Amino acid sequence: MSVCNSIAKYCQSPNLLAEDSAAEELAVPGMAGYAIGSLGLFAYLRLEASVFPGLFAFIGLMLLILFSEALVTSLIHFFLSLSGKKGQVSTVFYLFGCSNAMLALAVPIGIAAKFYASCGNVLMLGLMLYIFILRLYIIRKAYSDVSVSKTVFALIIPGILFQVFMYFALIYGIINSVWLMSML
Repeated sequence: MSVCNSIAKYCQSPNLLAEDSAAEELAVPGMAGYAIGSLGLFAYLRLEASVFPGLFAFIGLMLLILFSEALVTSLIHFFLSLSGKKGQVSTVFYLFGCSNAMLALAVPIGIAAKFYASCGNVLMLGLMLYIFILRLYIIRKAYSDVSVSKTVFALIIPGILFQVFMYFALIYGIINSVWLMSML
């Protein structure tokens, strides 16, 4: 079955997402979506001169996206399983990969940002909002019609936890840097 047919099958009848075969059929489109989205985001960040050029920088960004998405989907599954909803974390992971393919649109947004600076920010914000809404839909359908408030909560909490973790890591790094400088 082709990639487009398998995605269209689950878009037309989302109740099939609960089956065990859903994760197997969505594995290739999901991982392809992660690769396409990572490439689009890498190209956008290169246009903004925010990342180093080269293959290793792209692979590092793609691995960072894959690991963070695996962590986010695991936390979402954990939260929703605590609230009594049943679903498959692998199906959600692969569907998030399909939604991540929308990041390929970041390249034309980056080109537009070179000509009109404020236009690029608004378009990128719109793209992120669209991906957020698409992920809300994915979670609601994969976990058999979860309420919107619970879905938003489940999608926002991992991001907040990640930011808190990074904040503490930054503070820890600053404290260690000061300590190391005081040793000189």
